[in-house]
Amino acid sequence: MEKSAEQWLLLAYSLPTEPSRFRVSVWRHLRKLGAIYLNEGFWVLPNSAAMVKEIEGVIKEVQSFQGTASAFTSRDLDPAQGERLRSKFLDARKEEYSELQGQYDKFVVHVEHARSTQRFTFAEVEELEEEIAKLERWLREIGERDVFKSPENARTAESLEQGRMLLQRFTEDTFAASSDSRLATSPDPRGAGAGT
Repeated sequence: MEKSAEQWLLLAYSLPTEPSRFRVSVWRHLRKLGAIYLNEGFWVLPNSAAMVKEIEGVIKEVQSFQGTASAFTSRDLDPAQGERLRSKFLDARKEEYSELQGQYDKFVVHVEHARSTQRFTFAEVEELEEEIAKLERWLREIGERDVFKSPENARTAESLEQGRMLLQRFTEDTFAASSDSRLATSPDPRGAGAGT
C-alpha cells in the first residue's frame, strides 16, 4: 500500500431499485475488491492509487446504470477507529479463507474416496486437477484483497500445497495402475532381434 493504513476511500452510491441486476453487479464488484460496508451507508477500502483507480471504475459502472456515486478520501481521527476498520477487513478475509478451507476439505475427501474405491482413471485425475486449480485461483483472488495480510493466508496456502502432494501421489498411483504403465515397463514382445 502506498499510503498509511489510517487513510481510507469511502464510497456511497444509489441506484434505481429495478432492475436488481444492476445493484447485484455493483455489489459483486465491491466485494471482489474486498470493500467493507459500514452501517453508516459507506463502502470502505484502504486508500491506494490502485484502489482509487478501481473505485473510479465502480463509479463509472454506477453511472452507466443511471445511478449516482460519491467517493472521498478520509483519515482516522481516532487510532481506535482505524483498528476497528482493520479488524473488519481481517474478519472478512478470515471468513473467505474459512470457506476456501471448507472446500479444500471436500477435495481431500474426494481424493480419499477415489483411492478407497480404486477409481484410478485419467478422467478422475483430470477432475481432481480442475478442483485444486480452482482452489488455487480462489486463494490468489482472496490474497489480492487481503491488504492487511491475514495469517489465514499462509495456513490456507499450506493446505493447498498438501493438496497438490495428495494429487501428485494419486496421479502416480493411477499411472502405475494403468495399461500405459504396463506397456512402458514391459519388454518388447517381438524379442531382442525384432525389426533387424
